[in-house]
Amino acid sequence: MEIVNGERLVLGTCYYPEHWDESLWRDDLRRMLENGIEVIRIAEFAWRKIERYEGVFNYDFFDRFLDAAAEMGMKVIFCTPTATPPAWLTEKYPEVLNATMDGVLYRHGGRRHYNYNSPKYQELTRITKAMWKNPHLIMQNIRQSSDGRSTTRSTARKMSSIPKVIPLHSVNS
Repeated sequence: MEIVNGERLVLGTCYYPEHWDESLWRDDLRRMLENGIEVIRIAEFAWRKIERYEGVFNYDFFDRFLDAAAEMGMKVIFCTPTATPPAWLTEKYPEVLNATMDGVLYRHGGRRHYNYNSPKYQELTRITKAMWKNPHLIMQNIRQSSDGRSTTRSTARKMSSIPKVIPLHSVNS
């Protein structure tokens, strides 16, 4: 695809492999590539896929998906999967929940129900460090915003010791 000034425009989209049977991944990727999509963003809603129980990390699912994406020639941006903290986290650590101005805690399961300023939440969101070494990733997306205002800069500064952190922008979704 060419644009007016002759520079190449790369198209991308979100993809949620955790919502699809693995037997469909390659066909989905093929169809995206055939339609000009060369980059996908994954994982922002998949915290439970990586850490089903506190401290028990399993990256096999995303390793399999990244292998399939590499085989098909799809470039991948791996998002910090902090948009949906798992239920075990909000039940065990209610201080990670957001609250109304009156101090009433949000309930688990609503959109943006977490408080990204909670020290415990910040401690527990370091879950993707192991994925960042995967050679199939082209970029990391740090997503730490609850109201559309970017906090990427401060997050990147705090996590600057971790390799391959490339701050993007916060996405309201």
